[in-house]
Amino acid sequence: ENYDRLNEALLAGTEHSWTALTLKLCTALETANKLVQSTNSHVDLLSGKLGEFEKIIKRGDSAIAAASAIHRCLNQREARLSENIK
Repeated sequence: ENYDRLNEALLAGTEHSWTALTLKLCTALETANKLVQSTNSHVDLLSGKLGEFEKIIKRGDSAIAAASAIHRCLNQREARLSENIK
């Protein structure tokens, strides 16, 4: 929007509004730059948190696999004991 107004002022030859519009455009660009930097910072933080979350999920998967192996072992042992009793 500021860019369009600046172009209109340049084409119309109204130099007094050109200066003010240039300042507005520069301010808008500085604000956009700060937003991009802030977003990049948040993305880096989020990426780190996702890495931690992946580690937690892998540990959970490992715990489930270990519990399943123990459960199978106990079931097999119980089945052998039942066969020996018969």
